[in-house]
Amino acid sequence: MHNLFFFGTLVDRELLNIVLGNDGAHLEMQDAKLQGFRAERALDEDFPILIQDPDGFLPGLYCAGLTDGDLARIGYYEDVDYTLQPVQVRLVENDRMLVSQAYMAQSHMQSSGKPWHLSDWSEEERHRFRLLAAAHLANFGSLTYEEADRIWPDIVAEVDRQLGLQSAAE
Repeated sequence: MHNLFFFGTLVDRELLNIVLGNDGAHLEMQDAKLQGFRAERALDEDFPILIQDPDGFLPGLYCAGLTDGDLARIGYYEDVDYTLQPVQVRLVENDRMLVSQAYMAQSHMQSSGKPWHLSDWSEEERHRFRLLAAAHLANFGSLTYEEADRIWPDIVAEVDRQLGLQSAAE
């Protein structure tokens, strides 16, 4: 079994269930904080990246009990832009420190310089992101990361068309 610290979109339980392909009932989830980091919106994106900040305390979700299959699906969702890195998190409930892992952005990912907070993520953005995740994860097991990256603009355009939005991918 595996554990991860989620600090961004996967803190949204509905999105997490879509990514996992199940209801997550087998997981133990607790509010936690990651010291020494803050979240900023990725440049030209609706999701966050971690930024080192010696004074930072980033709220998130400690998730234990992840299966190998869960981890594979989360890795597919996070794509090649993120890699797992070890972190120490502090549980909010009892102040206990735990070793975990978090997805850190690769060096080619840039920050917009703007803070990212789950509470600022509008319901419209969440709904769109859930649809994008479901469409992307429909390819899990049949397309590689690289193949999925190549069709990502088509997925975005189709979801935006369904929502009546002008796609940034066009």
